[in-house]
Amino acid sequence: MDRRLPALVALVAFAVLTWAAGAVVDADDEAGAGSLVLAFAGYAAVLLAAGLLLAQSAGARGRRTGVVLLITGLGMGGVHLGVALSDRPDADIGSGIVLLLLLVVTATAALRLLAGLLLDRRVRRVTSSSAG
Repeated sequence: MDRRLPALVALVAFAVLTWAAGAVVDADDEAGAGSLVLAFAGYAAVLLAAGLLLAQSAGARGRRTGVVLLITGLGMGGVHLGVALSDRPDADIGSGIVLLLLLVVTATAALRLLAGLLLDRRVRRVTSSSAG
C-alpha cells in the first residue's frame, strides 16, 4: 500500500499547525501554552508522516524520507522543548537557526514526496493511455 499521500497530508497539517503556532505567538507577543500545544501537534504530524513512510512495504526512497522526517521531527521537538524550558528563551539565536535548518529539510522532504507522487501519477496515466 502506498502511504505517501497520507504522509504528505500529515506534512501539510504540520505546515498549518506551525503557521497557527506562529500566529498565536504574534497575537499574544509571547509564546504561551497555546503556541506550544500547536507546535508540538505539528511535530507529532511530522512523526506521523515519518511512521507512515517507514511502515511502507516497498521503496527505499520513501523509507529514506521517513528517516529524514523522523530525525527532523524529533529534532524540532527537542529544540523547541529546550527553548521552552530555558531561562531566557528569547535570547537563544542558535536554537532558532537550528529550527530553521530543520524546517528547510522538512520542506525539502515534503517537496520530494510531492514530486514523487506527481511523477508516479503521470507515469500511470501515460501507461494506461498507451495500453488502451
